Amino acid sequence: MGKLAIAAALILLGGPEAEQDILYLKDGREIKGFIVSETEQMIKVAVLNKGSKGQTGGVITVGYRVDQIARIERMAAVKRDGLTRKYKGFRERRSRKAEAQSKIKMRRVPFMGRRGLRMRGTHFEVRSTCDEEFVKDVVFYLDEIFAAYKDSFAIQRNADKLIPVYVLSDKDEYMRFQREKIGAAIQNPAFYHSGENFIAAYNMIQKEEAAKIRKQIHIWEREIGEYEKKAKDWDTKVRKQSVKLRSKIKREADTETRKIRAGNYANKNEVLRKIRQWKQKELGGVDRWQREEKKKLDAYREEIKKYIDHNRKVIAKNHKVLMAQNKVMFEALFHEGFHAFALNFLWIRGGKSAVPRWLDEGLASYYEMSAVDAEELVHGAPQPYFLDLIRKASGKGKLLPIEDILRADPMKFLVVHGSQAERSTLHYAQSWAIAHYMIGRVPREKMQAYVVAVKGGADSVKAFRKMIGGRPVRTVEAEVRHHLAKLD
Repeated sequence: MGKLAIAAALILLGGPEAEQDILYLKDGREIKGFIVSETEQMIKVAVLNKGSKGQTGGVITVGYRVDQIARIERMAAVKRDGLTRKYKGFRERRSRKAEAQSKIKMRRVPFMGRRGLRMRGTHFEVRSTCDEEFVKDVVFYLDEIFAAYKDSFAIQRNADKLIPVYVLSDKDEYMRFQREKIGAAIQNPAFYHSGENFIAAYNMIQKEEAAKIRKQIHIWEREIGEYEKKAKDWDTKVRKQSVKLRSKIKREADTETRKIRAGNYANKNEVLRKIRQWKQKELGGVDRWQREEKKKLDAYREEIKKYIDHNRKVIAKNHKVLMAQNKVMFEALFHEGFHAFALNFLWIRGGKSAVPRWLDEGLASYYEMSAVDAEELVHGAPQPYFLDLIRKASGKGKLLPIEDILRADPMKFLVVHGSQAERSTLHYAQSWAIAHYMIGRVPREKMQAYVVAVKGGADSVKAFRKMIGGRPVRTVEAEVRHHLAKLD
């Protein structure tokens, strides 16, 4: 059976409903991902690295020879189309991110008694004592989350205003900054101070550990690059040498052939036959040499592939370690960023009443569960802690009536005593649930009108009913429960 026939046979195997492609190798390994290219000799599979919220954090593409594969289980076509777009988008997004970060202008400024950095985003200005690479990440992701806020809420005022954002290099410096700035310190990894109108956060990655991990990652990446370059150079050298030897043999044979044909030889045909035999023998020798070199190269590739695959997995794991350390900070930054966005660009201070606290905290909690997924920042992932809390409270009959959430004053969201912790957290959790249900269902103009009405003194429950088209609040409460039931 030829290689093309083998590849065709492999294509026919597998169920149409598979969630991803699975290559079952002859050595017993199972490679899960999605096939991005196929030839008679090689099948390339892309494996998407997933973050804690299912977001795409990276992609590795590995090639497998057709003769290594026992069978293939293939995913459904519609699933493949989606993953192919995500794969392409991820690769494009990395380029877009690099391009965007290259345009971020940085200035060296005094900050916290030493040289710091100042970088400007679309709606904020960051001052930091962290390294340049980390600060550029903060600016980039803040720009993306602010763009997400604007997708749901049009800016009403202060369009040119810049919100100060302070990012400190570690927790000790963060605490000292707070004491100097506002006379007190809180433990949250990020917060928004509405009185002074600034956001503050700190880099939660442990410096020594981060430096050690990054150093090792660079070593592994360099080694992988060197191994791959050696294999490529070896292959190039063999091919060039083969072409060179073949050209030399043909040139010598052609020269001798012309010489014999031009001369007066009694046994001319016999001499020409011997020249052809010599040429075929020499070319056959080159073919054998090239095959032997290919076997050696394939053996080398097979040997280093296991090492490279292992190192790539370790690199991906260590990248996740660094990302996980700052996951909490970015979630808090996205949460507090919405509070700052709302107060600066949406809802005017003052009025007979404050902005409904459930909406402010619910939307902030909604946006904190945001993650970079391939080409875009995707918000609205389930909040696992809130979801679990709501389900447990529902099972015990302890969920708060939706009217209580809508009318709750700011004090209901504060924990003054340990006994209030559960009720305060339920206010947050149920506010998040209502906001999660509303996004995509309630136009931003109606939400804006709801806030204006409540700030003008309207009853929060009546204004809420108007926002949702006059339906009973209890109906919406049931719909929210149904919505949550479908979340993972």
